[in-house]
Amino acid sequence: MKVVLDAVAFLDTTGHEAVKLIYGVDTRGVPYVQNLRWPAADFQINVSVLDSLYQDIMRDTFQTELRADSSAIYLGPHPLIGTYTTRLPRGQHLAAISLESQSNQARGHATSTFEIRNLRQGLAVSDIELRFGREGPPNPSHVFLERSRVYVALDIYNLARNHDGLYEATVTHGLRLRSKRLSVAQRVIRALRGRSSRKATVTAFSGTYTTVARNPRTSIVLGIDLSELSSGEYIVEISVCDLTSGRTAKTSTNLTIASEMVR
Repeated sequence: MKVVLDAVAFLDTTGHEAVKLIYGVDTRGVPYVQNLRWPAADFQINVSVLDSLYQDIMRDTFQTELRADSSAIYLGPHPLIGTYTTRLPRGQHLAAISLESQSNQARGHATSTFEIRNLRQGLAVSDIELRFGREGPPNPSHVFLERSRVYVALDIYNLARNHDGLYEATVTHGLRLRSKRLSVAQRVIRALRGRSSRKATVTAFSGTYTTVARNPRTSIVLGIDLSELSSGEYIVEISVCDLTSGRTAKTSTNLTIASEMVR
């Protein structure tokens, strides 16, 4: 049973730093769900988070039903999706999750490293959550089909208030093709032609818009059409500029565009 895990650091509604663990399960590992229109299965789940010294910060065990969303079952390789949220101290962390099917005892596990940053002071942004739809569900694998659409969700914190009592920021978003390592021959040729031997980068998509909010904290969801992009490994980049204070904050995550969904 294949499992994927994504970790999204953010501020919860009480202003504490937290992480949202998003996990997905491949239904091939749970045979009985395959005959249902919208697959569902019961699991026992174990969650743990370690600090940078690999010492336990938290552990939890619970049982839950995971049900595939209509969009996830067609677009994602791991359509049974669940989330788990917990507060954590700042620093580098390692999250681990293991799932056991209650029907056939199929098991799977996954890990993810992440950082809890100081999001309470100065302009700050949460980690990026990639979604199948504007309202969800999230896609923990970060794999999307060609000709599909990805929704990029994140929070902006601590915007400065302008003279009208509003909070304004420009949001620049883009997809950059992850560069490949150049061979020795390629580096020599580039050097002879007077070009840099560093990895080449290609911006595949970019856009900017202005958001106006009534609170210093606001959430945004950006929809990006992938129909004009070829399959490959990309980096989603977000840059936020506070139009009142002039401060900027950036965040990024990986995204894969696949020509077909491998299950």
